[in-house]
Amino acid sequence: MTTVGYGEAPASATRHIRVPDAAASLPQTLSGVARLAFHRHDAVELAAPGERAVRHEVIAAGPYDLVVANDARALPLAFAAADDAPVWADMHEWAPQERAANVVWRVLVGPYMQHLCEKYLPRAAAVTTVSSGLADLYNEHFGVRTELVRNATELRDLKPSPVAADRIRLVHSGTADPQRNIVELIEAVGRLDGRYSLDLYLIEVPGATSRRSADWPRRRTMSRCTIRLRPRPSRVCSTNTTSECSSSPCAR
Repeated sequence: MTTVGYGEAPASATRHIRVPDAAASLPQTLSGVARLAFHRHDAVELAAPGERAVRHEVIAAGPYDLVVANDARALPLAFAAADDAPVWADMHEWAPQERAANVVWRVLVGPYMQHLCEKYLPRAAAVTTVSSGLADLYNEHFGVRTELVRNATELRDLKPSPVAADRIRLVHSGTADPQRNIVELIEAVGRLDGRYSLDLYLIEVPGATSRRSADWPRRRTMSRCTIRLRPRPSRVCSTNTTSECSSSPCAR
């Protein structure tokens, strides 16, 4: 198994092609941004620093039996590396509007994500996503049959603990990203009575952690809120069998 992505090699990889940490997954030059602005999307493909840094090595490491693309930005490199091998598009977000709350992203990047989905998803041998709602969106907008592979751990035989009537614990896990409305979640708990508490299990992702998180401990609600913040783990593009290539230059 060959993996491609940011961070150290996962333990299961036979070979790991590491994208340099400083190499972004979208164009950074004035000309690259201009191509996004004028919707010259074919010219944007494989032009981001992260893609350019590993493209030759990824293609040369083939041939592959199967290529797994982790989200939309990985699709151009996945198809460039695949040759005649099937490509599995594993979509974890609704790509065209993943960060639509950011006006710059919405104007420049959103149309590019739309382009990638329209161009590549119908050509993929398989398309998967993590919820039925997302599957419906991909089916409706791009005419592709989308199967569910949920983000879940392996089955564990857990027994629920007794529930105390005077203590109700709420839990949220995910990235420390302002677009997840974490501060609003904290404030919502503050409107509840004293029976309620909130535990946040957060992953710190470069470029996503909000500066507002520095203000959380000073908020009134924090007396009933616990935050456990972990650094981003080494990115694993996917878990595959031998002789597959998992392509994920979009992992940043």
